[in-house]
Amino acid sequence: MDSVWEGMTLDASYKQAKNAVYRLRKTLSKIDMEELVIASHGSFALNPAYTIHTDIERFADIYERILQERDEEILAGLYRDAIPLYKGKLAPRTDYYHWLIPKCVWFQSLHLEIVYKYVDYLLKNQKYVEAQGIIADALMYHPNNSRLYRDMILSLIGQKNLNLARVQYYDAESYLEPEDVEILKATGEELL
Repeated sequence: MDSVWEGMTLDASYKQAKNAVYRLRKTLSKIDMEELVIASHGSFALNPAYTIHTDIERFADIYERILQERDEEILAGLYRDAIPLYKGKLAPRTDYYHWLIPKCVWFQSLHLEIVYKYVDYLLKNQKYVEAQGIIADALMYHPNNSRLYRDMILSLIGQKNLNLARVQYYDAESYLEPEDVEILKATGEELL
């Protein structure tokens, strides 16, 4: 309680918690879920009779399925399902909790791995417009990422939008790793 209501006595902070739970239950009653939070013997808990699915759990579950799956079309569907579940920072108001930082980095790396695999699939199957959209969204969460910029330029080249590919190349040039520049040069398109 001290971390939530710092500086209050235990009795005062318990009363604040009880008031917060009361207000939460009143709000939940509007959707017939007031029993989601239960009070018992001076503590509060989520009612074990309810099954709660979070985006984080769904993301992790889909990732586990990705690791098991071999069919390319099913994998593409799993990638498509997983990518929108990641919204950037995991619990952004708790970044100062050092124990949470490794989990945040883990989810960020999983998201990036899934984006890479899905974009590879889309580029391989010449779905350049869809790849461009996925990459644009991913760049919001992973700015300055060389591979994402490289793949963005490849998707624009695939769409035969060479002028925009050149603009993107100039905008991203300082972020591009040498190996990504070499891949772009190998396309034979004059970007410089």
